[in-house]
Amino acid sequence: MVNYTLHHIGYVVADMEASTRVFQQLGYAAGPVLREEALSVDLRYFEKDGETPVELVLQYNPDSPEQLLLAKNGPMPYHLCYRVDHMEEAVADLEAKGFVRLFDPLPVGVLQGQLICYLSHPAMGLVELLAVASSPQIPSFKA
Repeated sequence: MVNYTLHHIGYVVADMEASTRVFQQLGYAAGPVLREEALSVDLRYFEKDGETPVELVLQYNPDSPEQLLLAKNGPMPYHLCYRVDHMEEAVADLEAKGFVRLFDPLPVGVLQGQLICYLSHPAMGLVELLAVASSPQIPSFKA
């Protein structure tokens, strides 16, 4: 049985700095902006004691699903990310439950090469899987 542990909530944003200010006003501590060239995104993680971490995603590819969501709805939460121990087992499990894989698992350089994979379900929307080799936590960014 696959264990899915909520890792973060992903927000698509149009302006990283403006969105950062709002999350900071809500008491979140912001990490550095992480540019992932392979995915054409900037990422920034936020922490707040006792809360699920938040990931801001600023996508540079104009044809990406994130840009389409922004054009239609503006900044918004758009995916839940679950930590899994075994990526292929988790992907197969979700596919058996009716999810559709959007791309094969791939390493993300700014996340120390950890694997991610996005899947979609018509009744749930987007889910990101993150295979974390060691700690399931986002590195602490608090001063």
